[in-house]
Amino acid sequence: MTQKDRFDIISTSVFYLIATIWLLLNFWGIISVTICPLKLLFHIPCPGCGITRASGLLLQGQIIDAVMMNPNVLIVLPYIAIFPLLLFIRIKYHLDYITKILSLLNLKKVYIPLAIAEVLIWLHNIAHRI
Repeated sequence: MTQKDRFDIISTSVFYLIATIWLLLNFWGIISVTICPLKLLFHIPCPGCGITRASGLLLQGQIIDAVMMNPNVLIVLPYIAIFPLLLFIRIKYHLDYITKILSLLNLKKVYIPLAIAEVLIWLHNIAHRI
């Protein structure tokens, strides 16, 4: 394993850990802070606004409310669940499924529908003042 691979794994793991802790602290009600620069500066929600609250709703079993808060929750929580497994596979077996997934997401036939979905989610967030 190269030094760049080690750096990638460590930095990604640290980011994942911080994001998971952030989600749990919000879920438990310990913190509730807006960090979205777009919302703080222009009072316009971004496509990701409400994802923490939506994740909390999903963890409480309120699936419909979570999806109504932010449909991206259907992508974020499976990622949080699957990512440690992909990272373990990368370290243990030197199989890099993360890069394969990212290269798949860069295909126009995948990227364009996802970009359109994000624009629709953004409009949803603006309309519902999330």
